Amino acid sequence: MSIVDFIAVVSFGLTCFGLGYTFGKDNNKPQK
Repeated sequence: MSIVDFIAVVSFGLTCFGLGYTFGKDNNKPQK
């Protein structure tokens, strides 16, 4: 596994985490 592959995986993981955190935070708002 090369450094470039590692950076790509980390960037992908951080992006998914950021999107999930944003959507999760929005979903936690009271909706009625």
